[in-house]
Amino acid sequence: METLNRSPFKFLDSFTKEDKDIFFGREKEVEEIYSRVFQSNLLVVYGASGTGKTSLIQCGLANKFNDSDWLPVIIRRSGDILTSLRTQLEHLAITPLKENSSLKKSIQSLYLDHFKPIYLIFDQFEELFIFGTSEEIKTFVTEVAKIVKSDLQCKFIFVIRGEYLEHLTAFEEAIPEFFNNRIRIEKMTRHQASEAISGPCRMAGIPLETGFEQQFLETLSPDKAEVELTYLQVFLDKLYKKACAKNPSHPVFTTSLLGEIGKISDVLSDFLEEQIARLPEPETTLAVLKSFVSMEGTKRQIAVDDITVFVRTLGKSLTRERVEHLVHQLVDLRILRDKDESGRYELRHDSLAIRIYEKITLVEKELIEVRVLIENAYNNHLKRNILLSESDLAYIAPYERKLFLSEPLQAFLDSSKRTATRSKRRRTVVLLVIAASVFSVLSGFTIWAMTERSRALALSQEAKRQTLLAEEGMHQAVQSKDEALKANKLAMEEKTLAEHNEQTAMTAKQQAEASRQQAMVAMSEAEKEKANAMEQSDHAQKEARNAEAQKEIAKSEKQKAEDLQKTAYQRFLLSLAQGIALKSVLYKDDPQLQALLALQAYNLNKENLGSAEDPIIYDALRKATAAFNRNQYTSFPSNGEVRTMLELKDSLLIGTRPGVVTSRSMRTLLPGQGKTLLTSYRSPLDELVLAPGGRQALSSHANFQLLLWNLGSQSSYQELAGHQGLIRTIAFRPDGYGFVSGGKDSLLLVWKLYSGKATLVKILRADGAIKTAVFTSGNNTLFVLQEDGKIKIWNLEAGTSSPYPFAGSAKPTCMAFNPVRNLVVLGLANGNLWMGDSLAHNPVETKAHTARVDLIVFNTDYRLMATAGSDRTVKLFDATRLDENPKELKDLNSKARNLLFTASDKLLVSCADAKTYVFDVYSKEEAGQVSDRLKRNLTKSEWKTFFKDLPYEKTRKDLPE
Repeated sequence: METLNRSPFKFLDSFTKEDKDIFFGREKEVEEIYSRVFQSNLLVVYGASGTGKTSLIQCGLANKFNDSDWLPVIIRRSGDILTSLRTQLEHLAITPLKENSSLKKSIQSLYLDHFKPIYLIFDQFEELFIFGTSEEIKTFVTEVAKIVKSDLQCKFIFVIRGEYLEHLTAFEEAIPEFFNNRIRIEKMTRHQASEAISGPCRMAGIPLETGFEQQFLETLSPDKAEVELTYLQVFLDKLYKKACAKNPSHPVFTTSLLGEIGKISDVLSDFLEEQIARLPEPETTLAVLKSFVSMEGTKRQIAVDDITVFVRTLGKSLTRERVEHLVHQLVDLRILRDKDESGRYELRHDSLAIRIYEKITLVEKELIEVRVLIENAYNNHLKRNILLSESDLAYIAPYERKLFLSEPLQAFLDSSKRTATRSKRRRTVVLLVIAASVFSVLSGFTIWAMTERSRALALSQEAKRQTLLAEEGMHQAVQSKDEALKANKLAMEEKTLAEHNEQTAMTAKQQAEASRQQAMVAMSEAEKEKANAMEQSDHAQKEARNAEAQKEIAKSEKQKAEDLQKTAYQRFLLSLAQGIALKSVLYKDDPQLQALLALQAYNLNKENLGSAEDPIIYDALRKATAAFNRNQYTSFPSNGEVRTMLELKDSLLIGTRPGVVTSRSMRTLLPGQGKTLLTSYRSPLDELVLAPGGRQALSSHANFQLLLWNLGSQSSYQELAGHQGLIRTIAFRPDGYGFVSGGKDSLLLVWKLYSGKATLVKILRADGAIKTAVFTSGNNTLFVLQEDGKIKIWNLEAGTSSPYPFAGSAKPTCMAFNPVRNLVVLGLANGNLWMGDSLAHNPVETKAHTARVDLIVFNTDYRLMATAGSDRTVKLFDATRLDENPKELKDLNSKARNLLFTASDKLLVSCADAKTYVFDVYSKEEAGQVSDRLKRNLTKSEWKTFFKDLPYEKTRKDLPE
């Protein structure tokens, strides 16, 4: 195995697309997100901080797509969310965007540049509600609504912390369906965390001692069923460094290595404290780190100039150069991310923001709140020319001396104060004029009286103060004398007591020494007795364990014997059930007896845990059903050779060679009104294929033409030319945005679908006539079976092909693909089936038919597979257990031409005799039909004949014998 030359752990960084080989434990969440992005143009991904939301999108989801299937645009708010979005679009655009073009036109231009669906991924979306203004939010909601309601090939993914989910109600009025498609990301379970440990270690070639994962998780999270992903990565990174220090060329993870680190309480806090302590000025460093935290306790992006102003607010006067040097050191210590395109730095993870927020004092929080108030008011002033109110200024005033504001903010504050002062002066000028006139009249009469009264009061107060000071001094002198006498008396008493205690202690010491000697002798005797008792006890316990072990062995052997006896009897009953099923077909002249034997065989097999789809019992039930219909299988005729069968909602559509499409009810399969869709066209029908979503269909014709039909209008179609020979196959892309056609002219035509119209975008030429084509992984990889038996893997974007390494026993005649199991299934000319993955790893070949295999189909959930051969048989496989014997549908009057699994678990087989046969694919359904036709139970005499000594039981409790 190729190993990595770097640490396989991400520390505080998110996983990216390049980290595919070390991303483990999140397969279920990735599959669900991938499924949901196709359900709607909007997806909300939410969860607590540290649950790995960003990694799931930028690594897990990114690696589900081929580069040709999507164009991801990652957006962070930065200063303004729409400005950041436009910047990212300009960065990815090939054709320069017009300066004043709308957002919708910019996205349309980007799509035409790359010609693949655009995914706008808004990461850390809570920043819009933490830092954004109401006007910014309102404008953004309006723009998103316009794009969602348009026909642009554009999807939105919003990644947000769960505690801010309620803020998304701002979108509901403009986009009512905003919350319809969402997924909550939970913390990792212990099982997932174990995979996240062992998987990267395996890729990096790091051996794990047995039991290491369990001991690691117990150390990291001893009392919880869930694991903090952030803590997991930080702790693993710490272990990796320690293991490399011991053996740089071959690090090993052992439980003893865990023991050396010891018990941990808070990995992140420990890491933060350690890194800050490594710098010369820890307090200054902490002040700088506080600038990266919002008042909500989340991380925020900030530039060096803003940091310099911020730390002055906390009492740290640093030059810009000093701040920039500290920031670079914090980047090297992996606490900060390096600056982005706009020159802003930020913490590596929100979990660090929480730890730093806890270190902000109450006074610092008040100063920061005041600063945030001024910054928000300044931003509002730039947009609406509104200054700070008098109440805002009153709130700011106590903190003004401690604030160190930038020049624009200080100018804004000064302007607000001047305006407020002028307003206040205007209000009071009238009152001052009136007060001045009254005051001038009265002041002359009162000044002399007030002056004399004030002097008298001052002299009186001074006299009283001097008197009180004298009395207090006398009282303290008397009190000091009393305390001195008491202290002298107490000292004499303490001296006498100390001498007495000294004499008592000497006596006690002598007695203690004598007692110690006696205790030593007694202890020695006790140790001898204890050793003897322990020896006797060990011997007794050993004998007891031996006896218990012998008892357990005997009990185990008895249980094994009972289990073997039970298993043998169970196998006898299962064999009996198969024997009864085989005998039942001999009584086709007595349909009731045949049905009773087949159904009782089914019940006996079920009660003894036999295979639910035993081929012998299924065949007996199917033939019992046919016996009630005069040994004829359920079928219905068609007007001519059936070229295709499709299920559309509640109807079955059957297309015949002349171009007539007949509709039947899927519930009753009774014929409905025939719809002549194609008779207006000049050439017979070869094939009719339904597009994903069911709104359009493609038909191929004998004149080498394709027709693209809009099913909402019988007369609306687009004629597609390009082939010069018979068209043999049509394959739609999994995302529905295009298709490929191939035929006997050796051409592969690649088509794009946009706004209901098809456009030919590429013509590829194979080295032989084409028989079948199927998409495998994504929208770019196409498997093509040629009539000469060669199989080619085409990269549609590059226009190149490579041979598929097939090495079977005969020439392939048909092909199908199971995307759930990544399985290519080939039917061979000798009747065999060949199966292997998309790289032909671990291929398996098995016998299926006695002649050429003509057809292979899967049902909608890929759990069932049906094949048809030239030997006029149809085989029905459990696609999850292809090693088991299949069920067989034989006795058909002619070869099968088409196979179709319906949503109601039936298999339709149209044959060359223009009949379509209907089969239930599960034994349970066949058993239900047989049971409904019963009119009696087995008699006791019949039971004795077939079931010997088994206790009699009724097949149907409500019927007589």
